Amino acid sequence: MKYRPEIDGLRAIAVIAIVLFHTEISIFDKAFIGVDVFFVISGYLITGLIVDKQQTDSFVLVDFYLRRIRRLLPVLLLLMLVCIPFAHTWMLATQFKDFSQSLVATTTFSSNILFWLESQYYFAASSSFKPLLHTWSLAIEEQFYFFYPVLLLPLLKWGKRYTVCLVLIVTFMSAGYAEWYLAGDLVSQYYLPQARVWLFGVGALVFFACHRKQLVTDRFAANLAIIGALMFLLPIILASNNLFFEQRIGVLSWTSISIIGVAIMIAFASQNNMVGRLLSLRLLVAIGLISYSLYLWHYPVFALARIRLFEVSASEYFGLTMLALMLAFLSWRWVETPFRNAKLVSTKRLLVTVCGASLVVLSIGFYGVLSDGVVIGISSEKDIALEDNYGLSKNCSSFNSSLSTSLSVCQTAAKPEIALWGDSFAMHIVDGLLASNPKASLIQFTLSACSPVPMATKISSTNLRYQQRARQCAEFNRHVLTSLDHLNSVNYAIVSSRFSNHFTHYYAQSSRYSAAQKVSGEQDLLRTVTHDFQQVLENLTNMGITPVVISEPARPPVANIVCAAGAVKLGRDTKPCNFSRSTISEAQVSANKLLLEIAKDYDVIWLDELLCNGDECFTVLEQTPIFTNGGHLSRQGSALIGKKLDLYKRLKKVRDD
Repeated sequence: MKYRPEIDGLRAIAVIAIVLFHTEISIFDKAFIGVDVFFVISGYLITGLIVDKQQTDSFVLVDFYLRRIRRLLPVLLLLMLVCIPFAHTWMLATQFKDFSQSLVATTTFSSNILFWLESQYYFAASSSFKPLLHTWSLAIEEQFYFFYPVLLLPLLKWGKRYTVCLVLIVTFMSAGYAEWYLAGDLVSQYYLPQARVWLFGVGALVFFACHRKQLVTDRFAANLAIIGALMFLLPIILASNNLFFEQRIGVLSWTSISIIGVAIMIAFASQNNMVGRLLSLRLLVAIGLISYSLYLWHYPVFALARIRLFEVSASEYFGLTMLALMLAFLSWRWVETPFRNAKLVSTKRLLVTVCGASLVVLSIGFYGVLSDGVVIGISSEKDIALEDNYGLSKNCSSFNSSLSTSLSVCQTAAKPEIALWGDSFAMHIVDGLLASNPKASLIQFTLSACSPVPMATKISSTNLRYQQRARQCAEFNRHVLTSLDHLNSVNYAIVSSRFSNHFTHYYAQSSRYSAAQKVSGEQDLLRTVTHDFQQVLENLTNMGITPVVISEPARPPVANIVCAAGAVKLGRDTKPCNFSRSTISEAQVSANKLLLEIAKDYDVIWLDELLCNGDECFTVLEQTPIFTNGGHLSRQGSALIGKKLDLYKRLKKVRDD
């Protein structure tokens, strides 16, 4: 294909937009459109490369893949190798395990799938601290490069008409899948390749429309190029207004306007018109030439800075951007350019280098995953602050009705005095209880996401996964009551849960209610849950067991949890990691109202009496990170709180009173 400097200009605009978006400065929060632009450009260029080679019978599939390897892998592997020592030095064990997973996934071209899966779990919001997060788009490109020529070549043999028709059909199917089938699921729209194929398809269709033909006169092309530029820019500007954004069905419904604008610019911008000449400005072309390296380097630079500093100012982002530009130029000059030249780097040398570096990266990645991010002989207690807290054992987080009354690992004595009943927010009480009295004998009855109190509302009557989970939870709670009835040694039952879950679904639907209906609905739900909770506690009392309820803590944003653990590890000031009690969800406010009602008849221990002072809540106490994923208490945090609240004595006091 003939070199078009305006394409490099478009690349420059795309990468500048992406860099600005990743600064996390709110004014640039819609600039992620830059990634979509890259996909359209790739569809255009790769289609052109394949078609031109095929028409001269010079296309060789192996050569195509070798060119992709030369283009993508040397700099990518260098980037990962450079990131490893910084990640190991500054990251916590949980973060380093996640980073190690991303090393493996990036090397195997599957990081988009990894990050899509990770987004389903607690630490989705901590994506700002993942240095290789941006490689999801490279994975999609690599998946496209792998399959596209294999599918396109047979189509070209049938003729251009059939090829264009099938590409058009696939493009519309992908756009429809993303727009309607995944409506509301922005994470899947973002990461899944089938939701991105349409962007490559748009680029391919532009090539087929313009290949070896002039569609319109130069003057008309100039006007169309201007229209395309406006279509590209205006939706991004308007989307900064949240009202505009929220009125759309999904992201694609407004970004598609920009994508059409990009397609028009690719088709009609040239050296014969103003848009083409602007895109061909020397500075833009220069940035476009190093755009791949700049894309690779900027995000790890930003993410590692956030890990080290947590709060990064606008001026610091400017400095980091300059650093990324310098690294991009150096890697383009000394890695990208030489490796793309077969005369400078032979195929044998290329493959040896790529395979050797890949082996090193994969080895480190697998070690980090298998060791849970803990480097033997180097990692300290501070590194494992974010490890999951299952209480006595991870086996105590699940339930199988075919098992005996309780797994032996889930109790500390044959005749336990204390029963712990609830979900994962009961699991995190164990370390605190044992820290307050190491000799305390207890049995742990816990199941993740299963409250001892029956849920008053169903998330979805047609959601089979929820129905199965609800049945398992109900069976588990019956099992607990039966077991407690047979355990004559149990005198106390600590009941704890993420009580806000009883209200979460209601508030998720409350936007459809008027203010009066919202208040009335909350009151009705509160009465129902209070009645059901009181019945559970009454059942325990009738068994001769003294129930004590422990509240869920005010939960900080995930970023604050990561901030706290990182601040303790790296010796930073922990105050910026604190959070305001006023930021807790409406569901947790209702949960606190529930516990105030329960406290009229039963004893409730409030964790927030220690964790909050007025409106300020702490994420670190006595240089101990309090929280781990999802707002659960960390092992060290739970132990510290248990000692400070003297949990065991408070239980004894309840029964004595």
